[in-house]
Formats: sequence, C-alpha cells, structure tokens
Amino acid sequence: MADDNRTFNPKEHAGPPEEYESFKMPEGLIIDQTMLDKFLPIARELNLTQVQAQKLVDLYSEQVKLWSAELMKEREFWGKDFNDFEEKIVETNESQKNV
Repeated sequence: MADDNRTFNPKEHAGPPEEYESFKMPEGLIIDQTMLDKFLPIARELNLTQVQAQKLVDLYSEQVKLWSAELMKEREFWGKDFNDFEEKIVETNESQKNV
C-alpha cells in the first residue's frame, strides 16, 4: 500500500459552490471573460469545488504565461516583420466577423 501523506480537506470534496468566487490570477494576468464563461458550466458539470476549479485556473494561467513568453521571443526575433504579420492576422479576423 502506498504511503499517502495527504490529509482530507472537506472543502476539496464538498462539490461545486452555488456561485464560484472570483478566481485568483497571477500578477500581470487578467481572467479572460469568454474563457471563464465557457469554464464555469464545465466546472459545475464536473462537480468541482472552488479549490479544485482554482487548481485548473492555476494550470491554465501557467500555460498562458508560457505562451506569452514564447510570443515575446518570437516578436523579438522577427521584429517589424512580426508586427506586420500580426496586423494582417487582426485585419483578417476582423474581416471574417463581417462575413
């Protein structure tokens, strides 16, 4: 039998709250409301507690920070060409909204 040093925390096993409290985000990151609106029904469906849902938000935040760091490296490497490419992507996305 494996040695399990974890202690039982009733807050982690109580099911979803009636309303999830605001999730804590790392400094410099703000929560994307569109993603939050998609996440909350899934968290409720999976019966996640506030603590469990926060753990997933933390994991996602770590990934966003990694993506941001990679994007900054790409931006530095490509310089003005990256900005021109980024502008074209934004223009394309905007034109697609009007279709």
